[in-house]
Amino acid sequence: MATNYQAILISVLIASLLAAGCTTPRHAPDVSCTTDADCVIRAGCCGHSVCVNQDAVVPAPTEEVCGKFCPAVAVAMPSGCACTNSTCQATYGNPTRTRHPSTANNSTTPVNTTSVANASSVAEANNLLGFDLYAKLKEKEGNLVFSPWSVTSALAMTQEGAKGQTHDEMARTLYLTQPAADIRASFEQIDARLNAPDKGYQLSSANALWVQKEYPILSSYRQVVEGPYSGGISNVDFIKNTEGSRQTINTWVEQRTHDRIKDLISPGALTDLTRLVLTNAVYFKAAWQKPFENYSTTDQDFFSPGRTVTAKLMHQVHTFGYGETPDLQILELPYNGSEVSMVVILPKTKDGLPQLEQQLTAENLAAWQEAMKAQKVEVYLPRFKFTFGMTSLAEPLQSLGMTLPFDPNAADFSGMSSDPQGLYISDVLHKAFIETNEEGTEAAAATAVIMMGTTAFGQAQPPPVFRVDHPFLFLIRDNVSGAILFMGRVNDPTA
Repeated sequence: MATNYQAILISVLIASLLAAGCTTPRHAPDVSCTTDADCVIRAGCCGHSVCVNQDAVVPAPTEEVCGKFCPAVAVAMPSGCACTNSTCQATYGNPTRTRHPSTANNSTTPVNTTSVANASSVAEANNLLGFDLYAKLKEKEGNLVFSPWSVTSALAMTQEGAKGQTHDEMARTLYLTQPAADIRASFEQIDARLNAPDKGYQLSSANALWVQKEYPILSSYRQVVEGPYSGGISNVDFIKNTEGSRQTINTWVEQRTHDRIKDLISPGALTDLTRLVLTNAVYFKAAWQKPFENYSTTDQDFFSPGRTVTAKLMHQVHTFGYGETPDLQILELPYNGSEVSMVVILPKTKDGLPQLEQQLTAENLAAWQEAMKAQKVEVYLPRFKFTFGMTSLAEPLQSLGMTLPFDPNAADFSGMSSDPQGLYISDVLHKAFIETNEEGTEAAAATAVIMMGTTAFGQAQPPPVFRVDHPFLFLIRDNVSGAILFMGRVNDPTA
């Protein structure tokens, strides 16, 4: 009689940045500017924001400045520049998805164009998967937050051990169809960026592989985990000390997430059949570039679905990236360093969130962000703090086309283990946390990919008002690559 074994791969994320897209020196965006050109050079292309001098918006970067200071080839352009028909042009808006070589580049700094393109391709894949998953998760009631990057990271490492049609299905669902070498180079670059010192905010990343003693993990898979994914490998004893192994992994997760993700693996989730746990933990905590003053926060009505609650609405008037359409307003709130921003998308009607969610796609988000420009905005934003999950992503992923990896009779993870019968995914679990207040944001997420074995073994105008007093969408985005790190909605900031 065959015995089912299981391997569990867990990814934990608390907000991160992706691949670097600009190699020239960076400067703070709110520096003292003697001329428009000086302002643009300091904070246009490589500062990822429009420079503000005494609350007056300086014109966007010129084509000459963009061509000089932006890299010759990159898939993701920072705010302030865009490349069209091989010409670098000045714009204000979201990073574009495709760039061509620019003959205007005069920078003397070498640019690793291959690694930039690779990382941006992974960032784009991450975003597309995020939108796909949001379309499934939005049917749940209440507040919602999850990390596309956490899910992408966990499943990408799982994909590394997949073969044949199992690999192909995962690659299509995750949009990770690039050559394996390119994907690995991207993740290696991402890891180096996440752990870079002196960023002006807290950010760290760590990977680990927990393996049942004597379980036959292939050396080639070990090398991938230890190399491109920088994962430490530890032996545990799921067979004789299941509970101790669970506590060991949970403690590691809690430490790496500053106690924001507790008891990720619940009692009973591991058994003496567990053979593998892969973890990725990232912690992010950043202050706003323009903090809200505590004395400006007041109790205000917030119109949640079916009821009105009293919420703490923060308030300030400052220059931000802002845009609107007939149906929505969109605002970008950068964190210190301008490398990460929160993007808030607010329907213009109090009951307009469901319609807005139907329109949430990569293409629409790009169009909305293209309409943004730097201008003074009066902002009212609620404090909010909540946890989402534990929730299963198995059904959403299968409905997106990833079915073979969940099939015990057909899954092929022979690139992970020499077990002749192999492994299959039994579930993918996710849990996330976010807190936003006057100082900034802290966010956390965890993903567990549970795998089972199949055999025995082991401006002059009045500023627009952006009043967030009804349900809204939010995204936390890396401004360098354009990757969405977290996304969700707030139906009730007091929940």
